[in-house]
Amino acid sequence: MAPTTKKRAGGRKNGQKEVMKKKPGLTTIAKKSSKEARRERLLKRKMWEHKIKASKNKSKGGEKNKNQNKSAQESKVKKEKALSQLDEIQVQAAVAGVRKLCNKLLAESKELLEVDSDQHICLQVSLCKVPKNKDKRSPLTIKIPLPHPILGEDTDVLLITRMLDCERGPDYEKTLNHFKELLIQKEAAHYITEVITLKQLRMEYKEFEAKRNLANRFQVVLGQDCIMELLPKLLGKHFYARNKLPIAVNLNSKHLKGVIENAVNQTLLHFNMKGNCSQVKVGRLSQNDEQITENILKAVGKIMHRIPGGWNNIQTLSLKGLKTKSVPLYVKTTTFDEKIKLPEKEGESTALGTLTTLNKGKLVYVKKDGNIKIKWKY
Repeated sequence: MAPTTKKRAGGRKNGQKEVMKKKPGLTTIAKKSSKEARRERLLKRKMWEHKIKASKNKSKGGEKNKNQNKSAQESKVKKEKALSQLDEIQVQAAVAGVRKLCNKLLAESKELLEVDSDQHICLQVSLCKVPKNKDKRSPLTIKIPLPHPILGEDTDVLLITRMLDCERGPDYEKTLNHFKELLIQKEAAHYITEVITLKQLRMEYKEFEAKRNLANRFQVVLGQDCIMELLPKLLGKHFYARNKLPIAVNLNSKHLKGVIENAVNQTLLHFNMKGNCSQVKVGRLSQNDEQITENILKAVGKIMHRIPGGWNNIQTLSLKGLKTKSVPLYVKTTTFDEKIKLPEKEGESTALGTLTTLNKGKLVYVKKDGNIKIKWKY
């Protein structure tokens, strides 16, 4: 038996000669460093060229986007003017006519003092076709921000807030003090005349006469956004019949002053879908004719975009005071077109499926109203 020999870990294999690796000298290190430096220079040049090209493309793209935005805004204004078919001269003439009617009414009622000297001017809107959600008619509310606000010195604003979690029981003084201090800190206390909590509204204004007196006291109603679903039942018909709808306000926002200012300066057009006519406040007699005309044109443009059917669905537009006759702005002279197609709302599409009890060649259509139809595939 020949003795077995173990191979060393670093030994030679199959007669190969060991090659000793030489350590790099100073010359090889210098060559490598010069090559790496060249590569870094080339990479830096390429990066700078890429950045310069990107900045040039961004500048060109920004100029193109600005020009496109300007052209889009100009085209929108042209479309609004072409679709609305209202001229500033025509609107100014209507405003002057309403002002004459209001002044005449004031002169007649000076002795009785039944009419205020600073009245509101309203815009009446009547539709050709009332939008429906199948058999049910859903109400429509349009918020219109006015360039010249109609808020006067005598307008009273009510703010309805939620209850704090720390306060329970019949007391609500802590919540009132908390929200009053918040308004003072945000410099928005001068917009609001009174603050009421949700519990106070339930307890103190539960009776019929109390709700009516509350609706007579205030012209604008603001509500915290987290309690808006509860306000229609608590406020009742006294507010909704007079178009004093609550406007949602986020009291937790950082810019609370701007939020409340925008909410107070806007006006609301509400269609309850019981009829095709409604009105919205657009100006006051204390304002100039130019300011009122700007408000009217802004309101008409907003209404035209929000009403289903657009300008084709508007039958008449007219101006009036609170107790005066109306002055027509626009009247649709053509006959009523029954082919006006109003956009369908979401949720009206039918559901399609199959049943295992039927044959494979049949399909089942289930509509929203509950009707079922069975049809063949082929």
